[in-house]
Amino acid sequence: NDIKLSQNFVLDIAQLTALIDATKKTIVDNPEKLNEIVSLGVALYPMYAQDIITAASLTGEISEDDAVLLAIAAGADPTTITSATAAAAAGGVPALAATPLGSGIGAGGTGGGDTTASTN
Repeated sequence: NDIKLSQNFVLDIAQLTALIDATKKTIVDNPEKLNEIVSLGVALYPMYAQDIITAASLTGEISEDDAVLLAIAAGADPTTITSATAAAAAGGVPALAATPLGSGIGAGGTGGGDTTASTN
């Protein structure tokens, strides 16, 4: 039950004294409750959302990108979160170019149609 999970998480924090370690332990002990644990961690410690994300991804139960999305959905401030993808790009690894949205739509793509913007 969610109350027991919350109690265990808070107890793990008190015993381990490090949010990353407590989050990892709680996820390892309850992998089926990963979403709830990340959400709870972000709700209790919004300024430490990055630590929650790091801990979740270190368990191997979730990718860092998915942990980032989960934390943001739980209310984390996206401007305080980094990801390995962003870090790699900053370290000189070339970032992949994004495919433009709407490719193939309108007369300029393969879907035909009008490329004129709507005034609505």
